[in-house]
Amino acid sequence: MNEIAARLGEVGLPAPVSELAAREWDVVIVGGGHNGLTAAAYLARAGSSVLVLERRERLGGACTLERPFADERFVISPCAYVVGLLDELVISELDLRRRGFRCFVADPNLWVPFADGTSFGQWLDDARTQRNLEELGVSATDIDGYWRYEELFDDIRKRLRTGPRDVWVGDSPSRAEIEELLHGEQAMLDVVFDASIADVLDDHMSDQRLKDALFGQGVIAAYGGPKDAGTASIKLMHFQGDLEGQGPVWGYVKGGMGMVSFALADAAREAGAVLACGVPVAAPHRPHRRQHLPGRGHPGSDVGAAPDAAHAGARFLLLRRRHPPGRQRDRPQRPQRRDGRAG
Repeated sequence: MNEIAARLGEVGLPAPVSELAAREWDVVIVGGGHNGLTAAAYLARAGSSVLVLERRERLGGACTLERPFADERFVISPCAYVVGLLDELVISELDLRRRGFRCFVADPNLWVPFADGTSFGQWLDDARTQRNLEELGVSATDIDGYWRYEELFDDIRKRLRTGPRDVWVGDSPSRAEIEELLHGEQAMLDVVFDASIADVLDDHMSDQRLKDALFGQGVIAAYGGPKDAGTASIKLMHFQGDLEGQGPVWGYVKGGMGMVSFALADAAREAGAVLACGVPVAAPHRPHRRQHLPGRGHPGSDVGAAPDAAHAGARFLLLRRRHPPGRQRDRPQRPQRRDGRAG
């Protein structure tokens, strides 16, 4: 277990706010969740000076560990509960296993009880899933449709992840590139761009029990219902991982989900990133190119930033330092970074 994990992400302040504010940083990352920590690790490895500012007293965001009870033996994952999209490239490049990350693939990967006392399970062993479908009395036509449904998503995953290029690596693909990778097949394009999860299920089966069991894969963390356009792509997104070499499955993290964030934080700090907790950011001030910190019991401080800032999905600000005229700074190669998502 690394030091950050031993402290459940409570790293505190590495220096007074005034001292942090006195420095100029290449990158200021607002929010110390697992995506921000992944960005911090890669940017620091690429040679940037990186400061991570987390409002709460512990790192991890939704992927953390807490002790909500007086008895400190009880440690819980308050939000994120399973890992599936944490890519092997990130695990290996940041050496997360050495830092304490370990997971166990869930079996069954999905289990849904029905009101009549029966249940449906998606097992790692396809033969066991097949037996479950037969025991439920699902028709041969719907069983065939179920497997075609799973095969559709798996074929899309393979074409996007294992074809001429892996779309998780490098620049995001254009729509034209995705259409080419999917060979222009309309059923696949519908899943990626337009279809609802209900539409796709209707195309493959009629058994309402199966539909009810599978609807959820299209609305996980979504503000919408199974008939809303685009929800099929949510199922696809969660179907693109390859956890522990076993494909698009979910797993349980030893010690709780916070161990993912704490391993990422350890990698970031080892690479030179500075991690600060308990430091809320009031607002980025682009005209002044500094991040305003409310501070702790004082009016506030500004953290030095560079002239330009770009806001990204991981909620980090990438700031480039100004250099004297005539001096060119070699930019580090863009890291091949995949989604560090752990939910």
